[in-house]
Amino acid sequence: MDLSTPVCASVLTPADYCAGDLLVDSGGVAGDYGASEDFTYTVCPDNAGDVVYVDFTAFELETSFAGCWDSLTVYDGPDTTSPTINPPGGGTEWCWDAGSGTGDLVQELLIGKLPSGCLTFVFESDGGGQRAGFEAAVTCAAPPTCPVVFDQMIDLSTATSIDISWTAGGAETEWRVEYGAPGFVIGSGTLVTPNPTTANASISALTSDTAYDIYITAICGPGDESIPVLISGSTTKDYCAGDIFTDSGGTTAGYNPSENTTYTICPDNAGDVVYVDFTAFDTEERGFSNDCYDGLTVYAVADDTFPVISPPNGVGDVWCWDPSVTSGFAGTGDLTQVMLIGTLPSGCITFVFTSDGSV
Repeated sequence: MDLSTPVCASVLTPADYCAGDLLVDSGGVAGDYGASEDFTYTVCPDNAGDVVYVDFTAFELETSFAGCWDSLTVYDGPDTTSPTINPPGGGTEWCWDAGSGTGDLVQELLIGKLPSGCLTFVFESDGGGQRAGFEAAVTCAAPPTCPVVFDQMIDLSTATSIDISWTAGGAETEWRVEYGAPGFVIGSGTLVTPNPTTANASISALTSDTAYDIYITAICGPGDESIPVLISGSTTKDYCAGDIFTDSGGTTAGYNPSENTTYTICPDNAGDVVYVDFTAFDTEERGFSNDCYDGLTVYAVADDTFPVISPPNGVGDVWCWDPSVTSGFAGTGDLTQVMLIGTLPSGCITFVFTSDGSV
């Protein structure tokens, strides 16, 4: 008997997005994407005259100091010769990680345009660290008769208010704005009343240091409304009301690398001053040169100008301290040992926190 040797091969069928397959990176829904990838995903409707709706439910790609190490470029059409849909942070590459990057695609609903109705995505990763990647649900349907708004943004946040603006998707002159806690179900939130008739809104009577989801829906006519578009924002802290002054990691996590953040703390009432009492202070010191990798510069005014409140040790004006060091140089100064008090006329204190590329 003359028999050949069996050969086994694995074949991966292409995704059928219109049938419910998710748009995901190479790691799938549970793993990270790989290093040095360069993949193109083209998402098109099955039927002529339809468009694709791509709704990201997860988006985490490695960011760099000024942009993206790993990125997703979005093309508004069937191939990479189509115009790009650009992130709010500039450039053409989307990335987002730990609250920073060029743009968070979870905040966007991407809709293809006729005649093709398609969207094309190009994912690229470098040879370094990987992240969880992206996941998006795809719907194939007729194009919306009332177009969605775009370029939605947070213009100003205070301890009790958030101001937003957007660009009309068409000729509509009325919008519905609804807000609530992150993840709230549309219809259960609070409405801005009356409906805005210009492309902006101010949401007031909010709670300090709190995150909010905000949905904007265009109203083109009776019974003709757009798909709601999400934008997320947070109110600032109200220190005089008891909010705690913390770094970006809050009270339970560490700060991030490559930060440069300014915090200005002022009294509510003229003639008062602020008292800042640190209960924890742990930033990276640089023992070989008696200064800091990461730390706070403290200014006895309402901005980052003179005068500086300098630490007692080391060189320079940056405060840092490593409480785990038991001998040798532990830092330039331990702020838990100092009560900082603002001075009149402003009564304010300004803190500038900087960290290097590692923590």
